[in-house]
Amino acid sequence: MGIVYKKLSENELSRIIKMRIDQLTEEYTSEGRTVPQDVDLEASLMDFYKRNLAAGTYVSWLA
Repeated sequence: MGIVYKKLSENELSRIIKMRIDQLTEEYTSEGRTVPQDVDLEASLMDFYKRNLAAGTYVSWLA
């Protein structure tokens, strides 16, 4: 299977944010830590991605 490069679109942000929250939750719980409940990760990540996508400063990969 080859590598596919793709630019993230705003239509895909909800899915990417859910995946990121799932990853962070898994990392916290696997280390025996409690996931912070007083942080709105969805809103914070949406802001982060929108700002950095607009500025062209966000690069990442998925496997």
